[in-house]
Amino acid sequence: PTYVCRFEATWTIANEEPVARSIRVVFRFPVAGGTYDGFEIAVGGERLLVPGDTRKGIEQTLDMAAGESREFRVAYTTRGTPNRVFLVESDGRSEPLQVGASAGFLAAPAFTHDGAKLVHVDQGGLYEHAADGSGARTNLVPEAVGFQLAPRASVAMVTTSAGGGTGLLALRLDGSLPVDLLAGLPAGVEFRGEAVLSPDGVWAAFSVAESAGGLSLYRVPTDGSLAPELASSIGQYGYGTVLVSPDGTALAFGKGSDLQRVALASGASAEFVYTFLPGPWYAEYAFDAAGHGLVIFDGGDLHLHLTGGGVRHLTAAHPGAA
Repeated sequence: PTYVCRFEATWTIANEEPVARSIRVVFRFPVAGGTYDGFEIAVGGERLLVPGDTRKGIEQTLDMAAGESREFRVAYTTRGTPNRVFLVESDGRSEPLQVGASAGFLAAPAFTHDGAKLVHVDQGGLYEHAADGSGARTNLVPEAVGFQLAPRASVAMVTTSAGGGTGLLALRLDGSLPVDLLAGLPAGVEFRGEAVLSPDGVWAAFSVAESAGGLSLYRVPTDGSLAPELASSIGQYGYGTVLVSPDGTALAFGKGSDLQRVALASGASAEFVYTFLPGPWYAEYAFDAAGHGLVIFDGGDLHLHLTGGGVRHLTAAHPGAA
């Protein structure tokens, strides 16, 4: 198996001298020549080119005015690296924090939304500990095999494996007991291990396989106040990536050749948004950050489908565009 870790840090680079000068910034990767993906590298508001050779790291010379400061940000994902996460202190020093108790795996470590805790999974379960590495770590869910953290709340959605089946829990990181998100599912459906969590941690959505064939998408509040509710019967043709809107109120997903949207609130029905073009290209879609609607790239054309209706074309069609 391949395990994925995520790294993200920002340093403040300052010229404290009374005259302008050049400052050389060097970032070395934890494992020289390792496999790194999803780069985001920026100085201030300027994005840098992705390094082609991770054995050399990133080097940048900054011409800075007297008293000027800029932020140097690096983010990436890495596969198959050693059992450690590199934490960055305020003075820019990078110190390794060993979070695995043995030679177990480390999967998708993440900080809580307030930056106070680090959460990760290894062979012993789902653990949390202070972000600076101090104190003892706590095993929250011993049978955990994966998790997602809500970006704006101290809520985790945890995938478990016990008794030959796959479970799904919601867990508030305040000492509360986990909530079984699959409790109350109709007979004859089976959770497929795919789920998404809203940014505010209030709702979760997951796919199930129906005993009669086909797939369905369910939604459920993470506090356990309601049983899982059918959001859409997807049918035999499967679906594309399930996305949650930035405000946490809606889902978007592919249903056959169509893109659909459904509100996470109880009782809402899925609505048609767009039919993907037939062709060899791969269509992509995403909620725009401002909440206006869904941005779709299909057949070389980029367009915005507004939530209240209407389409805004952002580019002219370019057949064969990647």
